[in-house]
Amino acid sequence: MAIELPAGLDHVLQVYLLVRSSAYDRRSAVREVARQRHVDPQTISSACTRSLLLNTDEFDDLLHPQHAQQFREHLVRRFPTYRSEISEFLATIDSAA
Repeated sequence: MAIELPAGLDHVLQVYLLVRSSAYDRRSAVREVARQRHVDPQTISSACTRSLLLNTDEFDDLLHPQHAQQFREHLVRRFPTYRSEISEFLATIDSAA
């Protein structure tokens, strides 16, 4: 049985996926994830910033490929219970990018 991630973590990972694997910037990725999840874009934006104790500039920096390891480490610090799920998800994206 697959482990269900907390909604906020899932939102962050989905934004990361869209930004890293397609032509989305952070803002458009936030809107797209909000549309897919039927929530307000502010909910997604908050998951990417406030819940990670980051501002938007810091989050944007972590979305760059050269900061993939820092992004993973930051997520694991915030969600240590989900270390393996985070690492597996990001490894799949970063190896394909």
